[in-house]
Amino acid sequence: MDFSSILIDHGFTDDLYDFESTIIGFDYELYSALLGNLTVFHADRSRIYRQYDNPSAFVRADLVRKRYCIDRAIKFFLQRWRDELRYINPVCEIIEIYESSTSASIHVLSITNSNAITLTISIT
Repeated sequence: MDFSSILIDHGFTDDLYDFESTIIGFDYELYSALLGNLTVFHADRSRIYRQYDNPSAFVRADLVRKRYCIDRAIKFFLQRWRDELRYINPVCEIIEIYESSTSASIHVLSITNSNAITLTISIT
């Protein structure tokens, strides 16, 4: 799905919105929520990237799971998304999950009346 066009359709363009601050904020929030205490991911082997020039995935996280199955890693992400990361009262939220037996890719678009973010989460 083309998240960049959805952002534009909701009025989120570079000249009208400070994507940089949102990207920086989500970088820190993802690290805290996904790689902090009681995580299913290896904090030292996982990486989070700020992608200022990629509106379809402003923040990318490459997460390396511990011995847990891929289903548990996806459920962990979704729980943390719901409990810690999700915008309150989104006007548009799309979460696409692509899963194989050894990996997963999660694409997220979340928009409120005043904020927007796009994320790509790769789990191996």
